[in-house]
Amino acid sequence: MLTPIPDQLGLAALAQVLFASPVQPSQHPSREAIRAAVVEQLRACQGDPAACVRLVAQEAGDHPELCAARMRWARRSVARAAREDQADLERLAAELRQRGLRAKLCTSAGKLPYLHVRNPETRALSKRVYAQADSFWCSWTERIAGCDDTRAAAAMLSRALVDYT
Repeated sequence: MLTPIPDQLGLAALAQVLFASPVQPSQHPSREAIRAAVVEQLRACQGDPAACVRLVAQEAGDHPELCAARMRWARRSVARAAREDQADLERLAAELRQRGLRAKLCTSAGKLPYLHVRNPETRALSKRVYAQADSFWCSWTERIAGCDDTRAAAAMLSRALVDYT
């Protein structure tokens, strides 16, 4: 079952979660594998990122010679996945604009990128959309469509924001 990464986690926290996972840099994981590893590790830590931080600290104590390199890898991997997600959001934004919706890509250092989509006719109708690995998600973790199907995602968002009025 697909599950999005909690949007309130910043990239640094996601890197710590990835660090604590069993995924190895030698595996050269795809963004889908990175996402799956983060979700699975969060489950193993009962959804508590602080529990993952404790695992990072333990690993640093057990293997200090490997800690810095693994954390650099985790940070780069999470940042790369976020850039790929941002590219998917940019494609969706273009499709949404063609349908008359406003779509603003929101990026801030250390945070997951998201798209703020709204009906220009009313401020009350808006959504935050995240792209994670292979799907677009509403901020409340409802899957919209696959990232490879921006038309379907745009159609669904358009129905929710335009046809709703």
